[in-house]
Amino acid sequence: MTEVEVLRQAVGLAATTVPKLVINVDDPIGMMQGVVDEVARLRDSEELAWTIIANANEGDWAKAGKEWREAAERWRDEYHKYLPPPTGDKVEEPLGPEEKL
Repeated sequence: MTEVEVLRQAVGLAATTVPKLVINVDDPIGMMQGVVDEVARLRDSEELAWTIIANANEGDWAKAGKEWREAAERWRDEYHKYLPPPTGDKVEEPLGPEEKL
């Protein structure tokens, strides 16, 4: 298999992750732009979800039930795993188990 064939397959595979994307083998760059656009949309959705979760109960998670807090903490921890590292001089350390609600 030539390098071009391998790249076409890779683009096609990536494009399958976007259900509404129209496959166009003559426009691999356009197809990849569609994948990039979908990834950006998903990131925005995750950011919105985190904003809603973080501010639930007026931002005071102690007001929520234990099950909700535990689920929110799991979601938060998973979400933060994939954020880029912070920049600048001030970097906050994550809360330890004894500091969590």
